[in-house]
Amino acid sequence: MLPERYLRTTDADAVARHLRLVNRLDDHRLVADWRIGADRHCTELTVCARDRTGLFASMAGTLTGNGANILSVDVYTREDGFILDTFKISDSVSGGPVATERWEAIEEDLRRAVAGQLDVADLVERWRLRAPRRSRRRTGHRPLPPSVRFDHESSAQSTVVEVRAEDELGVLYKIASTLASVGHDIHFAKIATEKSQALDVFYVTDQAGQKLGPDEMADIESRLLSGLAVIGPSREGGVK
Repeated sequence: MLPERYLRTTDADAVARHLRLVNRLDDHRLVADWRIGADRHCTELTVCARDRTGLFASMAGTLTGNGANILSVDVYTREDGFILDTFKISDSVSGGPVATERWEAIEEDLRRAVAGQLDVADLVERWRLRAPRRSRRRTGHRPLPPSVRFDHESSAQSTVVEVRAEDELGVLYKIASTLASVGHDIHFAKIATEKSQALDVFYVTDQAGQKLGPDEMADIESRLLSGLAVIGPSREGGVK
């Protein structure tokens, strides 16, 4: 019930863990598997939940609001409506793995967010206000304006939306929440960074499950560029 690319990129041990997660979901809104990354430099968090519009944005924002720096994420949606999202995160202050004693509280916030019981936008804004100032901006670095590109050919079912923007606090949440605000569903995502820029790729469909039309693409591009322009380049711990 998962796309072919899942089998190409997921080893047998991870597949077994994911199956156990799905079996644990039952009446829970969200279940999670935490582990320290193989390189010991980050924390790997895999979550399973029932999909809905805006779910990914809620989870990304919750992690951001808890001071987690999202290094990368693989997003998969099963045919039965379950999602398997694997986040690689670090503590946005220390730069190391998220402390194990914080896992339970973060997971509880994720459950509340999935249930619609947490104001995610407020959580993100409160973290933006108290996050330490950025210290890693390269001397002489000139921020590049955000850009949006659409691809209709790479996927048979979805429109691929590629967004490049400065790697600042809340970028991923802003992009995902903008897509959700107009009812677009994210079926697959690949998040990465190149130097100081975030490169976020989303496979999306409209409310009818179809590829985006010209007017929808123009509207999304306008919304994304407007929203990303107001994210200030002033703080450490930027989400990728």
